[in-house]
Amino acid sequence: MNKVSYGYDVIVVGAGNTALLTALRAHEHGARVLVLEIAPKEKRGGNAYFTTGIYRIVHNGIEDVRDLIPDLTEEERNIVIAPYTADDYFRDYSTVTENMVDPVMMELIINNSTEAIRWLVKKQGVKMELTSAFVKRIDGKLHFVGPVPISAKGGGAGLSDYLFDRVENMEGIDLL
Repeated sequence: MNKVSYGYDVIVVGAGNTALLTALRAHEHGARVLVLEIAPKEKRGGNAYFTTGIYRIVHNGIEDVRDLIPDLTEEERNIVIAPYTADDYFRDYSTVTENMVDPVMMELIINNSTEAIRWLVKKQGVKMELTSAFVKRIDGKLHFVGPVPISAKGGGAGLSDYLFDRVENMEGIDLL
């Protein structure tokens, strides 16, 4: 049997946010990447396009958030944000899934959550913002009162549009 080579190291099927991030990561490691998407341009992006673009990460409070959102206002730079630990993350996911989680997989996700978003921001140029629905003014000072302080600027649609633009303009990644 003859093998036909089209010169790709990685083929990503689908083009939601996770697929595009996979393509970018593979490219970063030297792979020539092909992304295949069946949806027409006006409907592409998968389910992520319709989300708020929030990212759950382990963090130690405002210090970690400042690192991921450098353009905070002065007031936002001093917002009160309680740390969100690995135990908090695991407990929340276990509750939502009624304990239907693979503990080994969850440990992998949790332990890499902050670095994954740091890569998204620092290496891929994705802009983040505070998840404003959970910001409350208490005694004259801003407090974050939810578990997920960061979201992609423009929500899932903004993230999707940004990633498509990045992939389409990157040498070494083809999108069909």
